[in-house]
Amino acid sequence: YIDKTIEIQRANKLVHIVPRTNAAMVSSTCNLLDGLLPPPTPESLDKLEHLFVFCVMWAFGGGLTDDKPSSRKAFSEAWRIEFPAVKFPKQGEIFDHYFDAEGSKTFAPWTGVVPEYVPMGDGDFASVMVPTADSVRLSFLSDLLVQKQFPVMFVGGAGTGKTTLGRTFMK
Repeated sequence: YIDKTIEIQRANKLVHIVPRTNAAMVSSTCNLLDGLLPPPTPESLDKLEHLFVFCVMWAFGGGLTDDKPSSRKAFSEAWRIEFPAVKFPKQGEIFDHYFDAEGSKTFAPWTGVVPEYVPMGDGDFASVMVPTADSVRLSFLSDLLVQKQFPVMFVGGAGTGKTTLGRTFMK
């Protein structure tokens, strides 16, 4: 997966928001995998490839630009072509799905795990965080890394919710 993913990025001239080396993306893959791997059992080995795929796609594709033209969209499309055995739902990009290791054992949409918004009285409007598929997946990935004491850096343009997500995560 790694070699082919690097080739996808080169062939499609994909752009990261912050430039990253291949070694850094491999390291990120390992860090994410370290956070996801359950204790080894025969059942957990069945999930290993799917968990690895999830980590590779986020480590290599999570920091791609979403501008026009979207490097994330191009990565998602190229990934589906290069790895047809990895079954993602047809709708959306690959980043719109997570591997449901405990339930269906398939890639499922993040929208299915977004909690319902519950208003918190008269709070500061700027501190209100309405859960979305984006915030749920970024919180999930951040939590994986922080629990294992790996660093996390949010990247994106102005107004994409980096500060709000970081503040919410630190609460």
